[in-house]
Amino acid sequence: MRFACDLSRWLEQRTAIVTPSALLAAAAKEQFAREQIAKGAGSWDRPAISSVDAWLRRCWSEARHTAPNIPALLSPVQEHVLWRQTIEQESKELFDPDAAAYLARDAARLMAEWQIPPDAAGWGDQEDAQQFRRWLARFRRRCHEHGWIVQADLWRLVPAWVPAPAVFAGFETYTPALKQLRSLPTMEQAKAEPRAPGSSTATECASFEEEIEHAAHWARARFEENPAQSIGVFVPGLARQRALVARRLESVFYPSRATKPTVETADSIFSIHAAAPLAEHPVAAAALLVLELAQERIPLPAASALLRSPFLAGADAERNQRAMADLHLRRPRPADVSLRDLERVSEKCPKLRLLWMRVRRVLRDDAAIRELPQWSEFIGKLLRAVRWPGDAELSAEEQQAVEGWQKALSELASLGLVSPPVSFNAALAHLRRLLSAARESVGFFAPVQILDSAQASGLACDCAFLAGMSEGNWPPPLNLNPLVPLAVQRAHGVPGSSPESAQREKLRPTDALLSVAPIIEISSVPSAASGQRQATKSDGLPYSFLESVDDTYGPSLTLTSEIRGGTSLIKAQSQCPFRAFAENRLHATGLEEAALGLDSRERGGFLHKALEAVWQQLQTQDRLRALAEEELRKAVRRALETALDGHMQTPFERLAKETERERLEEVILDWLAIEREREQPFAVEAVELKREYECAGLRLKLRLDRIDRLENGNVLLLDYKSGKPGSPKWDAERPLEPQLQVYAAALGSEVDGLFLCQLKPRDMKAIGHSREKQFTGKSAAVADDWDGFLEQSSACIEKLAGDFAAGFAAVDPLKKACDYCSQKPLCRIQERNAIREDEDD
Repeated sequence: MRFACDLSRWLEQRTAIVTPSALLAAAAKEQFAREQIAKGAGSWDRPAISSVDAWLRRCWSEARHTAPNIPALLSPVQEHVLWRQTIEQESKELFDPDAAAYLARDAARLMAEWQIPPDAAGWGDQEDAQQFRRWLARFRRRCHEHGWIVQADLWRLVPAWVPAPAVFAGFETYTPALKQLRSLPTMEQAKAEPRAPGSSTATECASFEEEIEHAAHWARARFEENPAQSIGVFVPGLARQRALVARRLESVFYPSRATKPTVETADSIFSIHAAAPLAEHPVAAAALLVLELAQERIPLPAASALLRSPFLAGADAERNQRAMADLHLRRPRPADVSLRDLERVSEKCPKLRLLWMRVRRVLRDDAAIRELPQWSEFIGKLLRAVRWPGDAELSAEEQQAVEGWQKALSELASLGLVSPPVSFNAALAHLRRLLSAARESVGFFAPVQILDSAQASGLACDCAFLAGMSEGNWPPPLNLNPLVPLAVQRAHGVPGSSPESAQREKLRPTDALLSVAPIIEISSVPSAASGQRQATKSDGLPYSFLESVDDTYGPSLTLTSEIRGGTSLIKAQSQCPFRAFAENRLHATGLEEAALGLDSRERGGFLHKALEAVWQQLQTQDRLRALAEEELRKAVRRALETALDGHMQTPFERLAKETERERLEEVILDWLAIEREREQPFAVEAVELKREYECAGLRLKLRLDRIDRLENGNVLLLDYKSGKPGSPKWDAERPLEPQLQVYAAALGSEVDGLFLCQLKPRDMKAIGHSREKQFTGKSAAVADDWDGFLEQSSACIEKLAGDFAAGFAAVDPLKKACDYCSQKPLCRIQERNAIREDEDD
């Protein structure tokens, strides 16, 4: 990628070069470096190339060293904070003062560059403009009181300081302030090289994702043709699409990264000029997690991530112990935890416990309000206490992130110049804002450069791909500042403020794109895309293939294998063999999630305990029918007291428990009304019965919800479901709910029926089969051949158990089996389905 102006004459004279943006300045610097390398130079002086903003600041710096009484220049972050404070003081009711501060700062700069006076005609036409003028007056008054100036003031002041000679290069639009600078005797203008539109070909794609895929293959093909040529890929809204673009490019240029570590950024064939905010980098995210320790309570997800963070000292040596500590921390499923909780679960992590002790010493200084430099120092101490960023060797990218973090801390301290003392949360909000700012782009040495389509002006390359050139993506909208009245902007010639000017501004970025290279490939998605693939990949584009391995079977069980499990093992094997293998052979379990109040699992547990206590009192259907309604209600309440006793102690938890008690009372009474009307008399023989059952060499531990003894001497098996289980599909080769079939296989021919008891309010019923009619309703059917059903069911359970013992572990889930499965990151079913969808297309 090259700067589209010939600067060699001025660079040989060591004249300062001024460009419109930092991106063009970086392109010019690296172009100069390439030229020096081509000449065989081993070293050279750094060229004086900078963006116009950086050049203005350098002029201020030079003037400050040579002339007295030069005001102090606020940094952009200091200026933003000052604008925000001004707006909050003037407009306390404003919903988003942060966004308003950005708009106000841009409006002030617009006025300075286009020399718009605050008393020009038309300012009084809009209420927002009048409000902005009040903000501006207060802002300027405060700057004057403290002897400060801001970036916008430099346009007015620099001409009077008689700056050193400079050349303005790459500018398409000259504002009045820039024209005034250019008119100085020491200033020159470099004219851009005349460029005609390149020859282009167009391709239609079915989706934006397909456009990026096509662009990646095109770029690799061009690189393999000639690695020395410069290749540009331009994408509108690149910052928003960065993750997709990076993923597609890596899969095409570096297919081996699926199995090997990522190479360093400096070695990459491509560079993406849209770096993610520092706050999203894992190193910085880990530092922000450490700062949560300064809070009284830490959200469970943050505490969990902190325990598993690789950027704390000793993380590699104690990774297994810290993973177990995270598991123990999650088991009670709290919404938030304290530092004491982290210390408690870290008993087997001596290095981590030492870090917690160091953190406690830092937290002893509990001043609630401090100056921002003091908060910056406090944050640094807290990070040093945990030895952030850890003791592992950092990659080049991680080292850059650490340096960026240190710079953000310095900027936080600098805000003390314009900010009063604040709380820790306010300081943390300032820091997060600094970390969320856009980061500088990477260099231009990579052969393939990925840029935003709006950045094409002033650049040139050998060939280019323009993706996303669809009506909805291009051209970019004109962003006129709403705080300066449109009539005022039009009167002073601001681009885009008149219909004619707006049309020119819309065409300008397109013209720049079409002349960025002599060879251009353009892709777009038709506005009425049918969803069918319309573009075909060109012959010769590189494709990479990975080795396929059949992992349908794992190792079979041996005679010495100890497998713990019960009906859940058979259920998992039926719903998805891989899930059974992962949970019972690999012992892979999902982590507990925080729960506020009672979740469905806890409510189901209370229901089971309450029904167990109820039938321990009632025992038979005759006893149930004999009890008066009020006596039955009292029995249910006693059972609920037993089930919920000792659970939840805080006021909120007690309220949740009382609400659940009232709900369960009605649920149980409604179900007992159904039990009272059962067709065959029964006695409850056992509830929550534990026993073992050996099947295909597996010793399964069973826990039967309930066994009813009928008058004919046989039994009925019941399983409570607090939700809506749907059809168990017991006649299928792989049943959806096989638990009762396992119990039936264990008890043998004395079983006369299997029923799932759906205890869902307003939809209660028994779902299942039996030898004779037991419950009313169509969901409780009589089997045509009950003995045949039992034999078939037992054979099904035997086969599932045998498959598990043989190591059958295919990723083959039944419908909806993945909804509540925690093994998806391990089996990667979602990625596999995505690949199949791509192949189907």
